[in-house]
Amino acid sequence: MKKQNKKSTSIVQWMIFTNLASIVVVGIILTIMCGVFIYSIIDRDYRKIAETGSIHIASMLDELDDGEYHYSSDTGQFYKGDVLITDEAFREIQKRDGDMRHTIFWGDVRILSDLTDEKGMSIVGTQLGDASIKAEVQEQGIYSANNVFIYGTRYSVCYYPLCNGEQVVGMVFTGVNQEVANKDIVRAILLLIVIVFVLAVVISALVITLINKKARAFGIHLTEASVIAEDKKRSVTELGVD
Repeated sequence: MKKQNKKSTSIVQWMIFTNLASIVVVGIILTIMCGVFIYSIIDRDYRKIAETGSIHIASMLDELDDGEYHYSSDTGQFYKGDVLITDEAFREIQKRDGDMRHTIFWGDVRILSDLTDEKGMSIVGTQLGDASIKAEVQEQGIYSANNVFIYGTRYSVCYYPLCNGEQVVGMVFTGVNQEVANKDIVRAILLLIVIVFVLAVVISALVITLINKKARAFGIHLTEASVIAEDKKRSVTELGVD
């Protein structure tokens, strides 16, 4: 009888371990899948934010005057028609667009910007490092990407054209600090892990309770069967039947 009970206990332990291992594996797989999904969604959203920012700045500049854009490299003055777009005016426009970084390019040269280099110096007057970006803006009408390093900082970026008629004469850049996006991703994944862990604990508790309940019932049936078998064996022995 003791041997039978020990065997039943081993089976129950094996069933519990197998189910718990399955729950852990499924939880890990779901966490990885959901983490990848969350990462792609947040990355896409931040790229869309950068796109919206660039389009918004370009639209506001277009509304300043009906004339064309023109820039004097000698004086460093940038106009939309008769309206001089000074650094102060540019920053005033930026205030309406939230916490982002913006740059205006004339061709591929930065003429207005609130970005700084690693030493905190203004990057106005510097040239766009990747010529393919300007080419894509001219061909596709927009360029956006995630995790782009600009002077030591990682951004979700968008470059949007400034046009005189159909001619692209410059670009508006918007950058959203990717570190903010990465923090959002980490927070979302940590929250997901906590939710999966809690669900795993609840499911595990239910599984253990169910297995123990079934095991007790199974053990009772085994005990009854053993008793019946022992009674029959005694009966046969008493009758002298080998």
